[in-house]
Amino acid sequence: VEAFLADLSTYLRSRHVSKHHPLDQSVRGGSQTSGRLLDSNDPIIEKLKIALAENVSEYLDALPVDVDHPFLGRRTSGFDFSASWSVWLRRDGFHVNHVHPMGWLSSSFYVELPDFSEEEVANREGWIKFGESGLGLGVRESVSKYIQPKPGMLALFPSYMWHGTVPFGREADRITAPFDVMPR
Repeated sequence: VEAFLADLSTYLRSRHVSKHHPLDQSVRGGSQTSGRLLDSNDPIIEKLKIALAENVSEYLDALPVDVDHPFLGRRTSGFDFSASWSVWLRRDGFHVNHVHPMGWLSSSFYVELPDFSEEEVANREGWIKFGESGLGLGVRESVSKYIQPKPGMLALFPSYMWHGTVPFGREADRITAPFDVMPR
């Protein structure tokens, strides 16, 4: 796994041609690739796509059936990757709180992370957070869950969930390969 992640990180770094975040995306203090990452014919991306598809299938198969639920009710016997990209966060990098309106199931696959100090872990630097909107609701806002990322970890969540990241305040690299899925 470590060798695969190192090769994937090298490939993804080569795809980041811009050193600045796109104006219409959630990335701040980093860059995002353009196009659909998982459509690449590069062998490393083909291996990644196979592994991600297996994990998404297992995740969906384990979900309960509930035709009246806004997320579960859309579940079908298959899915397609509807979007895929890479994000490279650098010093003070983070994602503003956002949702993925073009997806049904969203993700973050963690490729490369810095070694965080005990203080940075205590401050949840670089962690993904859920539940806090981007609407500026003040005291009515609260984070319902934080997840500490690890290299090789795949976080899956409904695309309608508000999510963002806690910035990290030192020179560090955090490379992810997020994607969205739609039911077939």
